Amino acid sequence: LGEKNVDEMYNISAEILPVLFKDKTPEQVLAILQEAQADPKKFYDSLPADTQKKIRDLASKPKK
Repeated sequence: LGEKNVDEMYNISAEILPVLFKDKTPEQVLAILQEAQADPKKFYDSLPADTQKKIRDLASKPKK
């Protein structure tokens, strides 16, 4: 991926975690993560629009 892209991926992950954990029990978070594994698109669609854009932008960058 290249160091810059890896850093960007970590930054996006850091944005997702607060959304994932906000007002949820550990059991709810686990259920969300299990559902995300089964249906990644549904999880992606549940993220804020600006986070989705960052993921799309990162995914469209050329691999080095």
